[in-house]
Amino acid sequence: MSRARLFGSRLLLRHAVAAAGGTDPANVMLERGARGRPGVREPAGFDGGISHTAGLLLVGVARGRRIGVDVEECDRSLLTPGLAEKVCHPQELAALRLLPYADRNRMLVRLWTLKEAYAKALGIGLGLDFSGVSFQPRSVGRGTSLWRCPAAPGWHFQSGTVGGHFVVACAVGPRSGS
Repeated sequence: MSRARLFGSRLLLRHAVAAAGGTDPANVMLERGARGRPGVREPAGFDGGISHTAGLLLVGVARGRRIGVDVEECDRSLLTPGLAEKVCHPQELAALRLLPYADRNRMLVRLWTLKEAYAKALGIGLGLDFSGVSFQPRSVGRGTSLWRCPAAPGWHFQSGTVGGHFVVACAVGPRSGS
């Protein structure tokens, strides 16, 4: 990540936390986790996530919960030999194979963003075995979808599109202490 993009993403996260916490951005103290995950030291009880791709920077803020976000271009080509098998749970692979070929990459990008958002929220990034985690749609709405992950009880997952060109996903954990 370029220094300017890193600075900009941290600045945006700082302002988003300040807005959510009703404080001045100067009172927000960010920190970096062992694997580079952004964290919020002050104000206490907040968590934040950052993601970016060509032309879009995304931040998420949660109070009393873990949060992870991810964004990818809708047309990012993920249908390369062997990648779906590394990324998808067997149930997801079966569902992908039922889709018309033209829709498979779009669904694979959506699954990737959900898994990446979850892994970022956990603070393990690509250390998560994506093929061991299954996502199933709960409800599909206009431009946004709610998802469930049996391996993550109490978590909430949402994905959607922004500007018709980006897929975004958010993973929000259970309340702290739950």
